Amino acid sequence: MVRCMQFPALAIVLATASCGGGGGSSQARKVATKFSIAFPPAHSMTSGTSVTMRGSTTNGADIASLQVNGIFAASADGFANWTATLALPVPTNSLRAIATDRAGRTLGPLDRTVELSTPPVSPGLPALDPNRRQLLLGQGNRDPFGLVALDVPSGRFLAVSGPTRGSGAPFTGFVMAAAVDAAADTAYVLEFLPAGIRAVDLATGDRVVLSDDASAGPKLDVPEDLDLESGRDRLLVADRDLKAIFAVSLADGSRSILSDATHGSGPTFALPVAVCVVASQGRALVADLLADALFSVDLITGARSIVSDDARGSGAPLSFPDDVTFDPASGDALVVNAGTEALMRVDLVTGDRTIVSDRSIGDGAELRSPSGVTMLEDGSGRAALVDSTQMTIFGVDLATGDRDDLETLRIGAGQRLGRVGVVARNAETGQLFAAGFGSTDLHEIEPSTGDRAVVASATRGAGPVLEFIVALAVAPSQRRALVADLNVDGLIAVDLFSGDRTILSDDSRGSGPTFDSLNAVAVDESRNLAIVMAEEFGGGGIDRLLNIDLATGDRSELSGPGRGAGTAMFRVESMALTADGITLYAVDTSRRTLFRVDRVSGDRTIVADSATGSGPTLSQLQPGIVLADDETKAWIVDFNSGLLEVDLATGNRIEVAGPNVGSGPQISGDLAPGPAPDRFFSIPFGGFGVLEVDLVTGDRVVISH
Repeated sequence: MVRCMQFPALAIVLATASCGGGGGSSQARKVATKFSIAFPPAHSMTSGTSVTMRGSTTNGADIASLQVNGIFAASADGFANWTATLALPVPTNSLRAIATDRAGRTLGPLDRTVELSTPPVSPGLPALDPNRRQLLLGQGNRDPFGLVALDVPSGRFLAVSGPTRGSGAPFTGFVMAAAVDAAADTAYVLEFLPAGIRAVDLATGDRVVLSDDASAGPKLDVPEDLDLESGRDRLLVADRDLKAIFAVSLADGSRSILSDATHGSGPTFALPVAVCVVASQGRALVADLLADALFSVDLITGARSIVSDDARGSGAPLSFPDDVTFDPASGDALVVNAGTEALMRVDLVTGDRTIVSDRSIGDGAELRSPSGVTMLEDGSGRAALVDSTQMTIFGVDLATGDRDDLETLRIGAGQRLGRVGVVARNAETGQLFAAGFGSTDLHEIEPSTGDRAVVASATRGAGPVLEFIVALAVAPSQRRALVADLNVDGLIAVDLFSGDRTILSDDSRGSGPTFDSLNAVAVDESRNLAIVMAEEFGGGGIDRLLNIDLATGDRSELSGPGRGAGTAMFRVESMALTADGITLYAVDTSRRTLFRVDRVSGDRTIVADSATGSGPTLSQLQPGIVLADDETKAWIVDFNSGLLEVDLATGNRIEVAGPNVGSGPQISGDLAPGPAPDRFFSIPFGGFGVLEVDLVTGDRVVISH
């Protein structure tokens, strides 16, 4: 007996005709049509305004039409392969693909969800827009979206003013900080490189220059923070290098110095980095990072006095105070104490200091690198605290120190990744491994869902604690990862089951050339070797590639000053081996060069650089390389040019995903092979999760955050 069956799979399957008769019938069976989506994955996030869905069908000639959300898909090969570009008009976009065969039957639906969010590159000093309950974020970095905010009600980031919202001259410098005039529905945005201030209409995102080098008065040098003094229609700006507090007129942008070594009396600033106006007390509070002090500045005379430091006030000492705000309910100052990774309360009368929240005070997500603070709402008893390492903003209960995450959008379940710095793939299982800057955690990621599990951390697994992972490679057959950590002078093996960590090679393990730090790691399992880029700081600095025997820890020079001919390499941060293990391709980010290294002789040949090969310029080469299966080309990342395909014979380059190809977050470095040859994994600018990159369309989406 012959039965028609529909087999479960990731794709939708539909028979194109009824089954033939039983018995000895010679009637041919019809071939089932399979309908699948290759990109994007089931749940993802993007900062782009559109995404191109791409998929395929078997027996495509039987498909009459294919639509995604009512948009007809395009195909050049009879729906064997198809694409549909969809706008993303709302925060959560549900995409449904449905095919119809020539008999009028429906195939599908297949569903995808794409979240729209514009995460900041480097969240720093926050300012509350109370009209919308949005936290505007200074970043100390150039963000492709300009001024970005966390929308507290929805828990996701959005662009306030920049290329995608508002008119006016684009932001050209680092967005350092913002101050909000709620009555005027305006934000004043401080920029650096070049230094200036813009007024932003919060309703429209429109921008106008308030103050720049053409404005009257002394020029800003390295401005760090600003706040609004509405009673005098001016802004106060803390300038770090000039050790001064400026006053900037809202009427014409003219500047004057309110307080510095020659304006106002009292102790001088050492490094003022944050300012907060307390108009009701006639003063501004200034956090001085180098003096470990909180200053008070008279708003009329500019006179300075110390509110709290080692000599004034009791309690936990101030250590690199990075930001300050005023709590009107208590009359105290709230200070971000970067040196002890804590939020502190300072009594403005006595100077006494108490810890509000840190790793031991308050429940909730761990606090790692607090960098900015502001009150959420007057009288709420809660403050917003930015954690720059974890790329998030916490709501902090000022009575208990408890923390909750205000950025609630998640792609995948599990512990937050933080600022991702490296990513690698297990070629046998397909699982991803990622680690963040300044994090002790190594994460395992399931690519199809984005779910995360901690493999190794300060509390999981024995051995040296990982503090700042800069290179990562997976040895599948050994079920371990090889790691280079900025703060550990050795090659570390991480057991992927237990999380245990062992130093395989350092000054006391193994013989051969010594090193002070490692920048890159690759694995040659067939020879039981690791290949590392090692730096030795003494004698003017020596950079060389080493082979490390994984059994003994012994080291030998593969290529460098003592072995091989050709241009010297300086800072290799990524490597890829050919299948036979004879040839190594190395990305030198300092020389902005892709090298070919003969492992037999150690000879080095330039494959691509500014003078070798045509195509997009290698102006800011980033870590990351993937070698094609046929080894005729490789993919590398340039910060300005995007993901580039390189012909290994000529060095010629073409952009496959980046500023001119595809949509989505900017790719900033590291690469790992994807679930299929036409997709890769990478890291977005700012490290806000893990990206999947479609090589066919150039689109990028975050698959785990």
